[in-house]
Amino acid sequence: MPKTVQNLAALRQEFFKMAEAAVSSSGGRLRLAFREEDDNDKPQREAAHFLKLDGKRLGRDIEVYQFMLVVMTPEDALPFLLEEILYPIAKILPESWKNAGEVLRQMGVSVLDEQLIVHWNALFD
Repeated sequence: MPKTVQNLAALRQEFFKMAEAAVSSSGGRLRLAFREEDDNDKPQREAAHFLKLDGKRLGRDIEVYQFMLVVMTPEDALPFLLEEILYPIAKILPESWKNAGEVLRQMGVSVLDEQLIVHWNALFD
């Protein structure tokens, strides 16, 4: 995938697809927040979209992750999503891990070099 600003819209859709997959299978424990404080629902103008687990922020703004994927290599950027959002929910919300993980895994398969795909897939086992 060429790294261009035009890709931001497509990346945004994939990140939101991953977030929705996590939220929809979380039994209400995860939600997508927008412009809220990290640990409550008071407005915070500087924040964008991010996931909250049991009312507390999980990871960075989705918009930051999508920008990271454009300015960094996919090999460098995708592991941040895995480590900061999916690994923390793996044991607590296994269905969310499974569903959102599949979206992220497929995203990686579509952008990573062929020799890295086997190693990328192994991170989801």
